[in-house]
Amino acid sequence: MKTSILASTALVCCGLAYLNHQFVNAAAEDKSSSANVKVVYVEKDGAVSSDSVEYLFSSAISQFICHLIAFLLPAYASFKAIRSPGGDDDKQWLTYWIIYSFVHVIEYYLLIIVTFIPFYWEIKIAFILWLIAPQTRGATMLYHQYVEPLLNKHETEINETIGKVGSRASVVVKDLTNQVLQSVINNKVNNE
Repeated sequence: MKTSILASTALVCCGLAYLNHQFVNAAAEDKSSSANVKVVYVEKDGAVSSDSVEYLFSSAISQFICHLIAFLLPAYASFKAIRSPGGDDDKQWLTYWIIYSFVHVIEYYLLIIVTFIPFYWEIKIAFILWLIAPQTRGATMLYHQYVEPLLNKHETEINETIGKVGSRASVVVKDLTNQVLQSVINNKVNNE
């Protein structure tokens, strides 16, 4: 089952990559939305050649493919894991979502830099496939080597902060609810 999901993902990714290639070629005619990227080829005999190609830095198709792979496939696999009797697949997908959360937060704050990285979305697609592939279990490896020790070290502070934010949020929600109710009561009294 896992192999068939990975094979299906690879097939979809290849098809969408082809569409992306067509999109890039069409957009290359519009010089304002593309950039030159130097591509270096290494032949089988060791000869090196280079070519200058037009490429969109933030291709909408590549970004779409990346989000499909990063969200839909793991969401469906998580759905299947919840329904399965064992707990190993649940743990695998929870680990993926933790790692992807970290990646997404980091990416959000580095977005200005990310936009200048050629082939960023294609690199991210490969990274996401590495995270979710049952053969590599990249998310599990990153979690155990980096995230778990970091969270263990700061768990007390995180819990205290969550408690403080939760109690403050509760007070704010209570105050807003009272203000809304008071406003509704005042409007009803004024309309009568």
